[in-house]
Amino acid sequence: MFCMKPIKKAIKNSKILIIEDSELATSLGYIFEDLDVKDVQKIHSIVQSKMIDIDSFDLILMDLNLLDSKSPEEVFSNISKNCDVNKIVIVSGMDNLDLWAISRNVKFLCKPFDYQDLMDIVKEYFSID
Repeated sequence: MFCMKPIKKAIKNSKILIIEDSELATSLGYIFEDLDVKDVQKIHSIVQSKMIDIDSFDLILMDLNLLDSKSPEEVFSNISKNCDVNKIVIVSGMDNLDLWAISRNVKFLCKPFDYQDLMDIVKEYFSID
């Protein structure tokens, strides 16, 4: 296990958006709240994503299989047209989406993932050694 102080210090003033329609949204929210992130928002649908300024977030963790979407491509295009794709991490139980995500220059976490994998991505996004 690694020291959490550098991560907490680097991300405490960040805004993180979680786009997920399962109980994972709550778990991810708790993780980032425990890291003292100042603003963690959770939304559950494409409709909700249209009501907020997506680009104002520093990191976006999103599932591609939302109840109000027809396809992963629809979810991704709705979100990515409103922000820099480098802010996005795809979180999905569909492991066949890893190549899909890579082809769009987006990080991918396959559910279930472990805490260390999530922290490795957070460290990379926020340039933490």
